[in-house]
Amino acid sequence: MVGRIAQAAANDPRIRRLIARSTRSWRQREHVIRYGPAAGMRINLRGSRPSYVFGVAEPDTQHLLGSWLRPGDVFYDLGANVGFFSLIASRLVGPEGHVFAVEPSPTTAYALRSNVERNALVNVTVIEAAVGREDGTARFDPTSEVSQDARLIEDSRAGGIEVRVVSIDALVRGGARPPNVVKIDVEGAEEDVIIGMHKTLATYAPRVVCEIHRTFHSTEHPVEIMLRDAGFMVSWLETGMTRNSEWWAPHVVAVPAVPVQRV
Repeated sequence: MVGRIAQAAANDPRIRRLIARSTRSWRQREHVIRYGPAAGMRINLRGSRPSYVFGVAEPDTQHLLGSWLRPGDVFYDLGANVGFFSLIASRLVGPEGHVFAVEPSPTTAYALRSNVERNALVNVTVIEAAVGREDGTARFDPTSEVSQDARLIEDSRAGGIEVRVVSIDALVRGGARPPNVVKIDVEGAEEDVIIGMHKTLATYAPRVVCEIHRTFHSTEHPVEIMLRDAGFMVSWLETGMTRNSEWWAPHVVAVPAVPVQRV
């Protein structure tokens, strides 16, 4: 039942808003995650998704990361929110691995850091920034009550707050361990993220799971094309994906066309 409610909320922002209003105080307390690969870890939602507490958020993505991540791997959580997937990845990659959790919203990044600290995770680095095609700054709208709906503002005159922007290529060039697996959930900025990591994709060939937020095209989404052109085999994580779905934000999955030797 909880899983079905979580899926309905993921598909329809109206249901998310209803759940947000009815669980406001509950979502401001610390909880122990009940099920799944992060079971037993502590999390404060700070207003985010109740399904994180029950461990049922995006089960397909959880299963994918469980099959991909190995001890010693490096995971990039781009659009980490309050850190649910960073907690999972921290456990999966172990003390020899590392997680880079990137989140632009100052309030959400504070919650992310708090969740890392309350679980004493020394293999997680929190980066308070948006991810884009190059380093710089951008305007960001953090006003949505449900933090996963916050997003960058394309028109610099449209208000919001100024946030730092990092590109993945610059992050790796600056000394960050390159990723084995990348999760992208950036509320419509997916294409800019991929443009800003083209060298990382070419050099290190990480596996990628990317949530899609913009309108689908009649044939292929630009993210599909960009990843395929970068030398990846591309598919969709969810079965029965409907391109014309109004609410559903499905995931593109990309794996190297030429297998990468992993030790």
